[in-house]
Amino acid sequence: DGMMIPAARVSAPLVKPTFNVPRSRHLPAFVFGAILLACFVVIFLTSNVFRNPFAWGNGRVISETGKTVTVGHQGVSPPAPGVSLVVVCMNRHSTLQEVIKYWLGAENVDEVIIVDWNSDPPLEQVVRKYSDPRLVLARVEDENDWVLTRAFNVGMSMATKDKLLKLDCDYALSPKFVSKHPLRKQDKLYYSGDYSKASNENEVHLNGVLYIRSEDFWGIFGYDERIQTYGWDDEDLYKRLDNRGLKRQVANYDLVLHYPHGNEARGQKGVKFPQVEVDVNSLLLDRMELWSKAVGTDCSRYTVANTRPGRIVLKAERVPKSLQARSNEDQVLEVKDLAIGRRLHDEYGIPWDLLGDMEYEDKDLLLGDFLALSGSTGMSDTVAAKMIVMDCAGDILQRIVSVIYANALAKANKRALLVVWDVEGFAVAFTDVFDKFTGVAKQMRTAFENFETATEWDPAFANFGGVDTTVGQDQKLLATLDSSLNVYVKAKRFSFRPTEMTTVPLAANIQVRAGDLGTVGMIGVVARTSDDLKVLMKAIREETGNSQARVFIVTGDKKVVSELENPLVGATYTDCSTPTSKECAIATAVDVGALAATSVIIARSGSSFALAARGIRADVEVRFIV
Repeated sequence: DGMMIPAARVSAPLVKPTFNVPRSRHLPAFVFGAILLACFVVIFLTSNVFRNPFAWGNGRVISETGKTVTVGHQGVSPPAPGVSLVVVCMNRHSTLQEVIKYWLGAENVDEVIIVDWNSDPPLEQVVRKYSDPRLVLARVEDENDWVLTRAFNVGMSMATKDKLLKLDCDYALSPKFVSKHPLRKQDKLYYSGDYSKASNENEVHLNGVLYIRSEDFWGIFGYDERIQTYGWDDEDLYKRLDNRGLKRQVANYDLVLHYPHGNEARGQKGVKFPQVEVDVNSLLLDRMELWSKAVGTDCSRYTVANTRPGRIVLKAERVPKSLQARSNEDQVLEVKDLAIGRRLHDEYGIPWDLLGDMEYEDKDLLLGDFLALSGSTGMSDTVAAKMIVMDCAGDILQRIVSVIYANALAKANKRALLVVWDVEGFAVAFTDVFDKFTGVAKQMRTAFENFETATEWDPAFANFGGVDTTVGQDQKLLATLDSSLNVYVKAKRFSFRPTEMTTVPLAANIQVRAGDLGTVGMIGVVARTSDDLKVLMKAIREETGNSQARVFIVTGDKKVVSELENPLVGATYTDCSTPTSKECAIATAVDVGALAATSVIIARSGSSFALAARGIRADVEVRFIV
């Protein structure tokens, strides 16, 4: 196949010893037995089995119970020629059943070490089905959290050979992997996966493959055990190997396969955004001293709790503090905020100026929306999801309508939504108005005016198309939604209603602040003036034939209250002479929520109150009177 195959190791030829013995034809039996016994003792005392507490291949006992094992170097010194395959697993029983046969079927592999990281039930029930003398199982007990760095350092410490092949528990291996990856000392190289050079999703997940000489692995003191959450453990190792002067070669992806699984199968639980977790560990590690300086006091240490041929049980006696535990809360939050901002900017084209004033929780919501819409696991570089940025302006009612219908547009067009709540000259906070806004991020800042100019300091703005609905660009908005651009909408209100709004629940994830005004079952009426009220009440009587109907009236004219014709009619009135006040905003939100609870709404054509209530509750009937 055109690949170099390393020269086979050649041992010195065995020379048959000669003995000065009597001329008799046969030695006495007891003399012969004594010689054999002496030879056996000499061989045993000079073998790795005696000198190395980890030399346990071929069914040999590893160590005595109670012995202390310190991670940070290989147990054998020097290791024997050959290849040690090292795998670590926490649970994943079904996956192990699928892939273990590939490990044992690999050519030129001299031992297979499986570290069982406190699986429940133990992996023994899977491993016991195989009698291969190369197979060794080390169980580490009393570990609740999956810590890849510590687990692999344990396994690598127990290897007895001078080459280490590290695989993740969900990797299947071709029999020819070792022979197709020549690993000679003089070449100063190692083989690994590389997600940046992956051509498909399977190859992205092969980043954890590592084939390396043991002296090079332990020359940098193995994995950095301060990394105890998902991500950056492999990349940090590769970076330190590169600094050591080794050349990184990408492993042949045709000879190794990743068994796919969902996030729920990961060892670390609660990994919401894998790539963000990777960035967090990378950023935190940049603030720490090098692992080579910390390893002397920070590497983990274990006590042998039980042992028998091919099996060992360990318990941690000392473990290092994690990166997060070495940082204060403000430092961790700062790093998380930067990491999630990087994902939103680099992968989804969200400008830093838009991200700058967003709270971490809102960035978290927005990234979650993107991943859900794109169907991504958070590890793929292929990103298709786009967004709508709704820059709300105008009075509080206009803002409510803009938010509600922007949400409907986003859902109908399968886009994420970011609401820009412009606070300039407006004293009302977003949360003063909305109680529930799950799945929609919000942020508060002044809008941008010119995207072409903005691209000069952040090219991400080139991914946006701007629309201003206050100057009759409704059709441009619809056209931009059909494009591959993100949409930035400067809006006081919408003058159209997309056809999707008749079938899609407008605001299943929106709820305005609303007190219980007891309007369920009433007829809702929106009357701007007393003249409007007369027209609308007449329409109610003509349609229902009931002059005693219970009616909830929303009005901005105080005269309406004094001119009510029927004592059974109730009305609310709030002085909104200062429409930007917090009191007016909250009262308006309550009115919208109360209207949405009625059975039918009667209003003049184009009423913002009626449209807003229809947005809050999609099944409320709205009748517009010309």
